[in-house]
Amino acid sequence: MIRQRWKQGVEGEMRCVMLTGEPGIGKSRMLRAFCDSISDDSHGIVSLHCSAYYRNSPFWPVLRWLQRTFGVGRDAAAGPGGTDSERLKAGIASLGVDADEALLVLANLLGISAATCGPAVDTSSPSFKRRTLDVLVSMLEASTRDRPVLFVVEDVHWIDPSSFEFVGLVIERLISARLLVLLTARPEFESGWTFPHLVQVNLDRLSRRDCVAMIERLTGGKSLPALVLDQIVSKTDGVPLFLEELTKAVLQGDLLQDAGMSYELKGAAQAIAIPDTLQGSLLSRLDRLDPAVKEIAQVAATVGREFGAKLLGLIASTSENELQDELDCLIAAEIIVPAPGKRADDDAYMFRHALIQEIAYQSLLLARRRHYHARIAAALEEHYPDIVERQPELIAQNFAAADLPVRAIGYCSVPASGRLRARLTTRPSPMRSADSNSSIDAPATSLTGRPASCHYC
Repeated sequence: MIRQRWKQGVEGEMRCVMLTGEPGIGKSRMLRAFCDSISDDSHGIVSLHCSAYYRNSPFWPVLRWLQRTFGVGRDAAAGPGGTDSERLKAGIASLGVDADEALLVLANLLGISAATCGPAVDTSSPSFKRRTLDVLVSMLEASTRDRPVLFVVEDVHWIDPSSFEFVGLVIERLISARLLVLLTARPEFESGWTFPHLVQVNLDRLSRRDCVAMIERLTGGKSLPALVLDQIVSKTDGVPLFLEELTKAVLQGDLLQDAGMSYELKGAAQAIAIPDTLQGSLLSRLDRLDPAVKEIAQVAATVGREFGAKLLGLIASTSENELQDELDCLIAAEIIVPAPGKRADDDAYMFRHALIQEIAYQSLLLARRRHYHARIAAALEEHYPDIVERQPELIAQNFAAADLPVRAIGYCSVPASGRLRARLTTRPSPMRSADSNSSIDAPATSLTGRPASCHYC
């Protein structure tokens, strides 16, 4: 079905598909499978990853896309492209949009000095948000002229209101573009969209037959003892991520031995011990890591689902080479992956699934969580002046999670540069409130486990 929508999009009839389902049901897996299926097609990809940590930060996933596209921002490596303003100018020149307007808007949105990118503007004016949205939509439209584009928005249930409005305008306006918009969301998300070219696909749990087939793929066709197979199918209850994790945990554990064409039990049947929950299976995988590698995973989880090696290096007590080795180990263990759109000179990574990041974070003792949050806040203070100026709430959230209320309150009173947050966040969020009972992607949570919002602000 998605492939058919893609063909329609390639022909200039934009389509939008929203995949919905509970955590671990296979939304990301289906997305990856579809991307693999069109890998031989000439196309571009624009990926936005939403996060509970940044649901109140205007245009946060959009900013990450722009930073990767133009090679600018706090995590961009210095190179022959020159300064951020020079890279931005060069990138805009190749887009085929109104260069002067795009440069003015994007420089202000990205926090690049207006002195080097054009005259200063009143970013608090009511028209500036509309200009920003117009430029972003025109950028995406221009990118579809040379080749079809897959526009992916993951975890849209955590999208901030400004990015939500941008996605809505894309679906509304670009109906004749060579474009497929592919969204993933949890069941509680309600967009309110009624576009005729949008279809929602609700993913169900796997049947027993599907579970057995998936297990066979994971074992390379080797059969498992019937008792083990039945326990895996029963405990995973048709949730693909749980099925995958539990099967891998069993294969990598001491329960079975390879007998050539099949696996056999090493001991008596009554000695079988299989994790009862997805969380237990994920935690078991973390526990099998080398202690130093596990610690890096926990530190990264405290930062968020997506993180940069530069910030990680400022927090962790390890050398640059050791850190890279540990990140490579996490990639090999399928804990993290390079962030989508990652360039050769980029250092961005992300957890393969939001639930993996959640479990890594929750495995920390409270004292260690507070310690890492304090180090994150200190690193942002000292090394990321753009965060201090434009997103002080992120520092406040980390100080709050570190149980340093006085420091948190200090950043709650810092106004974002140009009053961007107050100006851009003008539309109510379409999701349930931050108090909703959803899984926690945000590491900077209150100590009761609620998604991040600084309760001192």
